[in-house]
Amino acid sequence: MVAPPPAFLSPAPPHPGPPAAFVAREPELARLCDDLDAALAGQGRVVFVIGGPGRGKTALIQEFARRAQDRSVDLIFAGGRCNAHTGFGDPYLPFREILGLLTGDVDALWGAGAITREHARRLWDSFPLAVEALVEIGPDLIDTFIPGRALVRRAVAYEAGGIGGQAAWRTRLEELVERKATLPHDPSLQQRALFEQYARTLAALARERPLLLALDDLQWADVGSAGLLFHLGRSVARERVLIVGGYRPEEAAAGHPPAPAVGHVSTSAGERE
Repeated sequence: MVAPPPAFLSPAPPHPGPPAAFVAREPELARLCDDLDAALAGQGRVVFVIGGPGRGKTALIQEFARRAQDRSVDLIFAGGRCNAHTGFGDPYLPFREILGLLTGDVDALWGAGAITREHARRLWDSFPLAVEALVEIGPDLIDTFIPGRALVRRAVAYEAGGIGGQAAWRTRLEELVERKATLPHDPSLQQRALFEQYARTLAALARERPLLLALDDLQWADVGSAGLLFHLGRSVARERVLIVGGYRPEEAAAGHPPAPAVGHVSTSAGERE
């Protein structure tokens, strides 16, 4: 059963105005739409949008995400971006942001007018699916990629409105978060195990709702994020997942980002693969 709209969706956010006219990028958008069609058919992939500063990479990704959500009524879109100032010192930043959105952390973006009501509602409605996947498949991601207490608070908010009783997924989440709070941090937890849990969590969610994930400014990705992207590039091949990464190749550190992509879309005239 779908929960009633959360309180933060009731007031109207600042209106961002109509979308800006988007011109001269139809071939690139068509290429991305082809990749989305393949992903929706279970042929997941990673593609890169590349180009120098001011070439419109972010605008292209945003326009594609808008059109993708119009084309597929159950598509879930979530994005994250790397930070030039924190860089290597903020591990997994874009993937933490993505997992936060997939688990209902949308009120700040909604309040800022950064996402539409439909986008916010899709993310909110997918919250129990994502939590179930985390509890069953990715428990070590809790309190590593996403705070457990925040998840519990959102679970309480999700069930507010009298939908009848406490759902089993919320009970399991609360039990897991309480149990983890009593255990010492496990320094032996291997990065590969976290990568596998992240990939399997995405796969489980994608079987319920197809996923479009955007990672911007990958030229500033930390080593962990680059490694996780490489892992996902191999693991989503049979899932309904499309990952679009944006980066400036001339500014990327050696080996960043890795190259799991089947191709790229360039924002520079004449550069296509």
